[in-house]
Amino acid sequence: MGHAFPPDDPDSGQDPDREPDDGSGDAYNELPDAYVARLVHELEQVVTASRRTIAIRYAAHGVTFPVPPTLDRAEHMVLTALVQTYGVAVFRDDFSAVRQRLAECGAVVVLQQTVFGDRPGRGMQRYGGGSVGGVAALLQEARPLFETLCEQSPETFLVQARALLARVARRPMPPMPPEPPLESEDGERDDG
Repeated sequence: MGHAFPPDDPDSGQDPDREPDDGSGDAYNELPDAYVARLVHELEQVVTASRRTIAIRYAAHGVTFPVPPTLDRAEHMVLTALVQTYGVAVFRDDFSAVRQRLAECGAVVVLQQTVFGDRPGRGMQRYGGGSVGGVAALLQEARPLFETLCEQSPETFLVQARALLARVARRPMPPMPPEPPLESEDGERDDG
């Protein structure tokens, strides 16, 4: 898959195959907006095509795929954060599990799993997508941007967390275990 986009300014003399670099050694630190927009658009196309394929598999088994085929504004924000963090690397083979998870679960769920540290073996695991914890581990560099998204739009990214907290808050607290008896002569607990 080629990701060689032409430069914004044809007279700039910039090599379209070269990733932007601000000289700091971190090529993705300050990507130009047009470059980010093109990468986000291409990533959206890849995720949408994967979702359509997955939806066809679900339909073949008489099940409706629960994730919408097109990305909404919140998912666009997550894809933008990924591109701002990783640049063109989001299209490399080592990111295939992330792209698969974006297609299967949606970008908001991927953000939540990364921010809230979903552990391997918990949550959704689907065919070929890798473990949830493995994807969250791959995305740790994006975590600060994801946390900023959560702070800026909690109504978008934290609705499910609030519902969970509300359910947990309604549960009665389990009784605390009894304190161990005092074992020493000085009135303090014997630590061993």
